[in-house]
Amino acid sequence: MPWLKALPDLAALFARVPAGRAAGVLLLTIAASATEGVGVILLVQLLSVIGGQVTDNAVINGVMAALAYLGIPATAEGLLSVFVGLIALQSAVGYARDQAIVKLQFDFVDGLRQDCFEALLSAEWRWIAPHRPADLANLMLVEMSRVGLGVQSALALLAAIAAALAYLGAALIIAPGLTAIVLVSSGVILLALGRFNREAYALGQLQGTANRSLLQTLQDSIGSIKLAKVLGNERRHLSRVKDAIAGVRHAQLSFARNTSLSRAMFQVCGGALLALYVYLGLKLLAVPLPELLTLVIVFARLMPLLMNAQQHASRSINMLPAFAEVAEFLAASRAARQTDIASEPRPVPLSRAIELRDVRVSFPGREQPVLDGVSLTITAGQITAIMGPSGAGKSSLADVIISLVTPDAGQLLVDGKPVSGADRQGWMRSIAYMPQEIFLFPGTIRDNLLWASSSADDASLATALRRAAADFVLDLPDGLDTQIGQAGAGLSGGERQRIALARALLQQPQLLILDEATSALDAAAAARILEAVAALRGSTTVVLIGHTPAAAMIADQVLVMLNGRLVAAGPWAQVSDRLVKAGS
Repeated sequence: MPWLKALPDLAALFARVPAGRAAGVLLLTIAASATEGVGVILLVQLLSVIGGQVTDNAVINGVMAALAYLGIPATAEGLLSVFVGLIALQSAVGYARDQAIVKLQFDFVDGLRQDCFEALLSAEWRWIAPHRPADLANLMLVEMSRVGLGVQSALALLAAIAAALAYLGAALIIAPGLTAIVLVSSGVILLALGRFNREAYALGQLQGTANRSLLQTLQDSIGSIKLAKVLGNERRHLSRVKDAIAGVRHAQLSFARNTSLSRAMFQVCGGALLALYVYLGLKLLAVPLPELLTLVIVFARLMPLLMNAQQHASRSINMLPAFAEVAEFLAASRAARQTDIASEPRPVPLSRAIELRDVRVSFPGREQPVLDGVSLTITAGQITAIMGPSGAGKSSLADVIISLVTPDAGQLLVDGKPVSGADRQGWMRSIAYMPQEIFLFPGTIRDNLLWASSSADDASLATALRRAAADFVLDLPDGLDTQIGQAGAGLSGGERQRIALARALLQQPQLLILDEATSALDAAAAARILEAVAALRGSTTVVLIGHTPAAAMIADQVLVMLNGRLVAAGPWAQVSDRLVKAGS
């Protein structure tokens, strides 16, 4: 069975549950079931007393002796009082069990989600980069929620099994022969419904695929609404989202049909078997009426319990693909962990130059290396522009310079010393990086700037804003306390870029890398950014990644990349012809 292969992943995740809390839930489950079993045994005696009959059962007689020892008379009144008390006790224990299960479920999922995100943060960038953000978000949100439902179903299955065992134990005490028939017939029904569990696993896999597709489609469609309006493609976008939603709903409805059909079959079979049990008890086994009535109550309760157990088992199996995906992600991200992380990274000073010596970087699934034998020198305090067509290896080169990616061959050196091991962290702490897609957090401009330096005072913030040509912030009515909305929605593209540059400069970096920082800006906004960057010459080493001549013209040197190789280096006037021939 395919779903059996996922059980080790399930066991590995459940091993994370603290043994003490798991034992507590188990004890509460057993206690709740035990009170139900004792209540059933008392019910036999109660019916016997009411009917004026004497019960000849050693276990029941033992329970009655214990009640007599406690001073409780074996009368209808006394037995009813104990019976009600047991129900109250069972309800209290059941409440405590349910609360413990819910808390255990939530703590388990929350802890697992945090561990997955921590493992992601600690993984090597080379492993993180190929993952689509939508797939990671789907894992952390949707699939993790499915894991929570799976945990809930598994714990509910445990409770249902425990309660069923309690009823079966009481039934065995009352009528062993008839109970043996019940056990065999119930086992036959559960085996007959096994195909529904196999289908539940396949539908769980389908659900995971549909969830990923929906989240990716939504992310793409929301991010391109502006383009859709310009192109008049609103209906096409809506159609894509509707198809993705339909895929998720199809998987959910298919599992709902699977569950409903198995429940209906169990109910029909259970009703027929209950009638058979009554007939056998009356006609063949001659079970006394008080015991038979009790057995009818027990079996009438047992069948829904077994049906619930089967339903919870089906839901748990349906969630196994989510468990497997989370377990695989957690194992892979931990295997890709950056092993040289230091609690207090040692600073790596830059005073002379950054060098790459014969660097080679390859990625799985690509025939050609993204960087192939690259050697270059970036002089401290100067501005270097890295240019070339899309896919030339510019961003990969920046990743190596930052030390996010360790070369497969070759070296990164700072002031002549190789950057490796724990020094990678120290070097990263010396760098400020501005990606093409600027991200600003919801809140105020001050809040966003303080991400770079939480202890910075207003004077330091104002200085950073002026250096980034973002001093327009100081003229706003609320100044630094201006609310900027979600992702800086209240600002223009140029304003967002300059605030991001101020945030980067607030780190007082030795190296500032701007990746396509002006590609989405108009000429005036781009000029303001480049003017601010040019003013950093001599105080900060700057690397500009892009393909605009304006960026190259302020640079001290221009490096031209093509197909993962450095094909030209020097002042803009010398390399511009080569850049044109490369197709940029």
